Amino acid sequence: MATFDSATDVTWSPDGRYAVVTTDDTYLSVADFADSTPTMVPPQRVDGLFVTWSPDGNRFVYIATTGDKYQDLR
Repeated sequence: MATFDSATDVTWSPDGRYAVVTTDDTYLSVADFADSTPTMVPPQRVDGLFVTWSPDGNRFVYIATTGDKYQDLR
């Protein structure tokens, strides 16, 4: 089950199935809301902020907060 005690931002995919949740420690994680009980899916706890989904909902971009190279995440 997906739980976020310190969420500061949520960005929904265009189809409303997924949400990228950013927490106050500047990590982001993805939750799948297709079922009645949301579940966590990869990626989890990625350093990043300011998420934006692609128009088709297959990918999202974000700003890395640790200087890491960008990853292709979805």
